[in-house]
Amino acid sequence: MKIVGDSKPYHLCFETLANDLRIKILNELEKQPLSVQELAKRVNAERSTVSHSLKTLRECSYVDAKKQGKEMVYSMAPNVLTDLNQANSSTSGMFRFMDSHIENFCCNECKKIRL
Repeated sequence: MKIVGDSKPYHLCFETLANDLRIKILNELEKQPLSVQELAKRVNAERSTVSHSLKTLRECSYVDAKKQGKEMVYSMAPNVLTDLNQANSSTSGMFRFMDSHIENFCCNECKKIRL
């Protein structure tokens, strides 16, 4: 993705995060890695719905997944944790987080942006 001037696709990042279930999932994964089944119990949602939300979060590089035995275990992507910690200690907060995320992931991996 080519970013021209100050024009950044904030709306796409916020669109991904503008979902109550995805926010709940990220809050749980910030605490510890979890399987889909564990996440479904913690966020009180059906497993298929959680899986769909995790797919979206993975496509946007907010979460990582590792195979453990027969199941996938999801965790918050390390870069997201780092960027969130920096955003929390900054006056520019969320936009600084989004700037970092856009520069590091949207330019190369975003499925929403078509060049």
